[in-house]
Amino acid sequence: MISHENQVELFEKIINDLSLDNYSFIPYFDKTNYQLFKENVFLTFDEVLDLNQDIIDIHAKEYINPMFFGKLFLLPDNNVYSDLHNDRPIAYNSTDFSIQEALFKVLTRNNKWRLTRNKVKDCKHCVAKFICPPISNYEIIFNQYKICDK
Repeated sequence: MISHENQVELFEKIINDLSLDNYSFIPYFDKTNYQLFKENVFLTFDEVLDLNQDIIDIHAKEYINPMFFGKLFLLPDNNVYSDLHNDRPIAYNSTDFSIQEALFKVLTRNNKWRLTRNKVKDCKHCVAKFICPPISNYEIIFNQYKICDK
């Protein structure tokens, strides 16, 4: 995990020195490195237009967020969440826990499963909102949903 540009250079040197071919950089936000994210994680409008997507993916992103949809989180306190940014658990893991009931709750409540670009102020009127990547954890943490330069 990297949080600054100088870490990228350091790790690239280590990777080259050791001839590693199976690695990935995972940007880590630490409240001082927004510029790193803007340059290396967020997209330009032209990059959004160049994304290779099929019509099914584009249409699905009108209604669901594929980054979150279908995922449930069981935390050590036995609370079950539909997303890690939710303050309210949807269930408690016990002998009475029912996956059907948990899914019904998450499908009938407003949550990150249905957080799409047409629901956020910054993107709602953009012509490219359905071809942009789905809203990510980074955008939720930043509370900034416009990842392109348009």
